[in-house]
Amino acid sequence: MLAKATKIASKTRYLGESALHLARRASHRLARHVPLTPKRMRNCEPLVSFTFDDVPESAYRIGAPILEAHGARGTFYIATGLLGHRSDFWTVAGASEVADLYQRGHEIGLHSHLHRSSSLLTADEFAADLRRNRETLQDIDPGIDARNFAYPFGQCTLARKHQLNRLVRSSRSIYAGVNRGLFDPHYTRATELCDTRLTPERLEARLDEAQRSRCWLVFCIHDVADTPSPLGCSPGFLSQALEGARRRGMRIVTVDAALDLIAGAATMPLPENLIPAQEFSRG
Repeated sequence: MLAKATKIASKTRYLGESALHLARRASHRLARHVPLTPKRMRNCEPLVSFTFDDVPESAYRIGAPILEAHGARGTFYIATGLLGHRSDFWTVAGASEVADLYQRGHEIGLHSHLHRSSSLLTADEFAADLRRNRETLQDIDPGIDARNFAYPFGQCTLARKHQLNRLVRSSRSIYAGVNRGLFDPHYTRATELCDTRLTPERLEARLDEAQRSRCWLVFCIHDVADTPSPLGCSPGFLSQALEGARRRGMRIVTVDAALDLIAGAATMPLPENLIPAQEFSRG
């Protein structure tokens, strides 16, 4: 009798966990396809942003200087609870590196404190974690005003997306594609700039697509190394993306600057060393 009861309890628990998993997957799919506050893109030329998640030390030591050598700045999404920690693939940059990135003109973004999937957190837990993320960044440098978020693991739910709509300016996913027309700022699409997942030919095709449609292309990057992790990017591949954007006359801007341009709230002069986009049009 006891064995039978244990078996029933185990099966009930399994069914409950399966139902919860399916509910989370369904909510993530809804979050992907249901825009809460869609924005009309008003930028006059194609935009590209280079974003870094988790910020391994190599993103600080190698990735940021490569951007700066091209006159560009990136957006670094910081999970403050991971600062200085070692993972399976890299050591995360520390507080002093985050402060230095900010002082050098890069944007510092929110990536949660504990780096837990937002789909696993209640509204109160998520709000508290994001508040701690923001406060820790301000402790690192009081000037840091982190207004843009990236979903840990790219996972969200419709409820957390609705919550973020009140807490941040944008929320970046890892769902592949470009942002065009009427776009969803709380499910911003991104292309993973990763040697194992993106070929040089597909990279050039994505840049061509962004140029032709005058849309916003966002790259998601983790480590930057000669022998990158399965999620990482080699210095040469990062340079190829930057040089490809420059050849096409695309503006390389941070996420926050891109949102200003998309809203028509800012104008930025095109650097003299960039070739006008129309000279390379293939459309």
